Amino acid sequence: MRMQPRRRVSIRDIADAAGVSLTTVSHALNGKGRVQPETRARIFALAAELGYSANPHAQRLATGRHMMLAVQISGFGGKALATDSAYFVDVLNSVSAAALDHGYTAVLAAPDMRPRDIDAFAVDGAIVVDPTGEEPLLTTLAQRGAPVVTTGRVLGAGQTSGWVDNDLRKAATRVLDHFGDAGYERPAILTGPLTRSYAADTVETYERWARERGIEPISVAVRSGMSAAAAMRAAEALLSRRDRPDAVYAMLDVLALATAHVARRRGLSVPGDLGIAAAFDSEVLRWADPPLTAFDLHPARIGREAVALLTAVLADPTRAGRSVTVPAKLISRASTARSG
Repeated sequence: MRMQPRRRVSIRDIADAAGVSLTTVSHALNGKGRVQPETRARIFALAAELGYSANPHAQRLATGRHMMLAVQISGFGGKALATDSAYFVDVLNSVSAAALDHGYTAVLAAPDMRPRDIDAFAVDGAIVVDPTGEEPLLTTLAQRGAPVVTTGRVLGAGQTSGWVDNDLRKAATRVLDHFGDAGYERPAILTGPLTRSYAADTVETYERWARERGIEPISVAVRSGMSAAAAMRAAEALLSRRDRPDAVYAMLDVLALATAHVARRRGLSVPGDLGIAAAFDSEVLRWADPPLTAFDLHPARIGREAVALLTAVLADPTRAGRSVTVPAKLISRASTARSG
């Protein structure tokens, strides 16, 4: 017996199921008009439940959009599209999945894109991870009037359509107090470029914390070209000081691992002679010897929130300028388990 082809679900089916007009469904799915957030969410849920799939060509004609979002990890001096850091991988995966949920496709943009390359880049908006504010993708799209959301703030007067970040000042205070509670007296900071908000916020908080306690602050920054070799050099410079710190808060997992490696090479025990904590958690830190204390920054949530901000601005430009703060959770492990 020949089976009848399954009828394609239409927006009329969604409208009937939701008890709203065709116009409301169209506006909700295409990001047009003013639809209450709860109504929009209900329509998206029903569309998924019914198996609705928009015709992408018709959608582009109807909205005037490409239905494409760029996502870029701001470069650390290299040309690679991405990094093997678990944090960035989790953010990228989350952005890709969330973009699809909102009817968009996420495309990965190289960190060294030139303005003329971007002019041919058919995207409706972008998400830039850990920006400096000087990325051509960010500045070129902003000049076009296309929305850009960042994970991490742009320092200074840089204008974006919104940002998502952790409260890294609060996190810095939390880990420094954790060091103190464990009996460490001379903590230091090992970080990436101070042109990025995560580094600037952490170093500023650390220096204030140290001054309040009469401690001489010690910080080393890898200013460009982040790599395993650069991380090793920075850790060596920090641990070879005459006033060597007895605890290190490393802003990147590669810096934390380099610190542990250099400490071992110099005959320092962790956590006895040196405590180590990292600003974000990863599998390699969990399996290190000893396992390293770190923060869970919830990168998957950061990616989802960034997409939600960006698509909200695409649907309604008056929503630009908003921010979302995602909590950070300290996970204490053996690398800071020193008795006081």
